[in-house]
Amino acid sequence: MRSFRKERVGSAIQAIVSEVVLHRLSDPRIHAMTTITRVVVTGDLLLATVFVGVPGGDVEERKTLQALQHAAGYVQRIVAHELNIRQCPEIRFEIDEAVKDVRRILELLDRNRKLHPEWAAQESETEEASTPRGQDEPRSAEPHDPKV
Repeated sequence: MRSFRKERVGSAIQAIVSEVVLHRLSDPRIHAMTTITRVVVTGDLLLATVFVGVPGGDVEERKTLQALQHAAGYVQRIVAHELNIRQCPEIRFEIDEAVKDVRRILELLDRNRKLHPEWAAQESETEEASTPRGQDEPRSAEPHDPKV
């Protein structure tokens, strides 16, 4: 039977670190919309890599990552206090490249829509044709009486 302890510990660390970044860290270098996307814990539970997503450009990412790495000891102390395990994993922060890839794809799609507006028009026509009739109309606020 497979043990899910790694995943449970990673999920708990993600929740704790998210709360700490959102409510307890007041470093102005940390972007307000920073999100903890995932946490990967090694099999021996000695290292937890926390992946963060930072909106904005490379400058915002570097400043936020630098601030989080500076506060890693404080964050690890809070995680150790909240978790009920023998040895707390070392916390390391990294930028989540998957978020950057998604952002790049969305920028390419947006640029493509601007370069080829006829494609965007065809896309909206296809969406309108696939919507069943009557779903756009608001529903009545009157309750349905089955006796009538």
